[in-house]
Amino acid sequence: MLFDRQLDAWIVALFAVVEHRNDPIDLHALGIVRRMVVDAVISEFSHRRSLARAADIRVHVSYDWRVRVSVIGCSGAGKTTFGRALAARLGVTFIELDSIFHQPDWTPLADTEFQARVRDAVASDGWVVDGNYGAVRPIVLEHATVVVWLDYTRGRVMQQVIRRSVARGLTQRELWNGNRENPRDWIKADHPIRWAWSQHGRKRAEYEARLCEPQYEHLDVQRFRTPGAARAWLQSV
Repeated sequence: MLFDRQLDAWIVALFAVVEHRNDPIDLHALGIVRRMVVDAVISEFSHRRSLARAADIRVHVSYDWRVRVSVIGCSGAGKTTFGRALAARLGVTFIELDSIFHQPDWTPLADTEFQARVRDAVASDGWVVDGNYGAVRPIVLEHATVVVWLDYTRGRVMQQVIRRSVARGLTQRELWNGNRENPRDWIKADHPIRWAWSQHGRKRAEYEARLCEPQYEHLDVQRFRTPGAARAWLQSV
């Protein structure tokens, strides 16, 4: 509950900073948020530069061009950034499920069409897929040869998902199909900030149980507890 109250205060302060509002806010929260904004910019560039270096340095290739990788993890774990770097390193196609599912104006793609598009996308020999959507999970895992699970602590995930949301809210860069981060959505229960906090433990248990199921015994599961471990593996493939 204490963190929930702190999160509410941070979100109100984030509104003020990103939207240049003059609403009464918690000054302590504002101080934290100002540091978050600076950290968001510095850390985002540092993190992406680190992964880009890992993608460019090819020590040796453990997987061939037919490798098919599913990158999973809680929202905010860094799946997309890691997935892009891995795909570049392996020389295979990168498939971001968010970009397929979220149509213009954040309209969700119908399950049948979503499944059809993903089925077409994973029909090729080599790819890296980023995403956890239940509607297409069986399709992705059936075709995958490797699963990379970014299983970071809830504290680490929260740091990353807040940093990501702040960076997206400040830059207003296009995410997918004309969609952009709207700071007003941060208060919603299904926004990644709140979803990551409330669902972290449940999703970890689900992944553990699912990856032990017989139909997925063909998968080479790489589970990483820290970003450093994930980067080290990335450099080794």
